[in-house]
Amino acid sequence: MNKHLLGKGGLVLVTIIWGSSFALNDVALRSFTPVQLLTLRFGIAGVLMLVLFWKQLTKVAKEEMIRGIILGVILFIAYILQTVALLYTTPSKNAFLTSFSVVLVPIISYIFLKTKVHRKDILGALLSLSGVALMSLTDLTMVNIGDILTLTCAIFFALYIIYTTKYVKVGNPYALTTIQLLTAFVLSGMTGIVLKENWNFDSTIANSSVLYLAIFCTMIAYLLQTMSQRYTTSSETAVILSMEALFGMIFSMIIVNEHITDKTAIGAGLIFLGVIVVEVVPTKLTKKIKT
Repeated sequence: MNKHLLGKGGLVLVTIIWGSSFALNDVALRSFTPVQLLTLRFGIAGVLMLVLFWKQLTKVAKEEMIRGIILGVILFIAYILQTVALLYTTPSKNAFLTSFSVVLVPIISYIFLKTKVHRKDILGALLSLSGVALMSLTDLTMVNIGDILTLTCAIFFALYIIYTTKYVKVGNPYALTTIQLLTAFVLSGMTGIVLKENWNFDSTIANSSVLYLAIFCTMIAYLLQTMSQRYTTSSETAVILSMEALFGMIFSMIIVNEHITDKTAIGAGLIFLGVIVVEVVPTKLTKKIKT
């Protein structure tokens, strides 16, 4: 099978896994603080990766170690900014502004890495962003510090996608994933120590949710994303990952019988259309636009 197609299929599977995480995140956050949850997710996932792929890690070169640390730092900064931003802005605005990374990826790739960007990539990104806006946004009349932090978080998520694509082309995906998860774990743990947070493991449901989030939504999802990005472009990755909101909606309907409004349905349609534009529209159409 075509490796490019496999890469895109892998990214779709990642969005399905992440889409299933919304309800469990809510359960886990009833017993753990955001920083504690990040520490547990990255810690469990990183240690499991270390155990499973220890032999491959013993052969890691210094350059690859540095690349993994860079990805881990970027990932941690993105998550911590998103978490802190929630203290000052609404979850809906946080979700929408974070998704702005879909548009930022092709722009940053072009400016800093001189990556060729097709017009359909920009169009697909804008359609997906519009869909996320309809699904999550309720009020954008007032801009506060939380919104600024979230936009900064979107920049770091965009950088994460871009540099994962760059590094995985020349590196070992198992090593890159393990090192970045362990780096994010150390940084999250250090943040928790500074904040002097108290831990509570009394809830079996919360503990089970953390295990699912760590194993499936962190270890498996990030390993799969890293492996898949070896065969896809940054712009493709960004647009496909925007489908997380779409699958989140589907799982909400199935698990908690959430009512879906017309606005949400239209938003989901726009996200899907954005993916179709990037992945299905033939190159011939792009050439016609250029002429």
